[in-house]
Amino acid sequence: MSRSSIKINSLHTKPAETVQLSSVFQKGDFIVEHAGARSPAAFGVVRGVENAIHGSLVLDVQFPTERLYTFANHCQHYKDWLDENGF
Repeated sequence: MSRSSIKINSLHTKPAETVQLSSVFQKGDFIVEHAGARSPAAFGVVRGVENAIHGSLVLDVQFPTERLYTFANHCQHYKDWLDENGF
């Protein structure tokens, strides 16, 4: 898979209702996912925040074409991305 995202049904996580939301990302946030130097940025909306088994923070994100999990360390807030890119 070329993107860092994982299909929503293929990741074992704790149920969302048992995980305290991250202070960095919360449900409803607009985010930009940076999958790699060769991949374009992907834009989406956070639908949930979960802890993966290995301790990483995982975001449940609705992208324009599909709903996927992605790692929080690959993402930033849309507003921050706009500021960095001079908009």
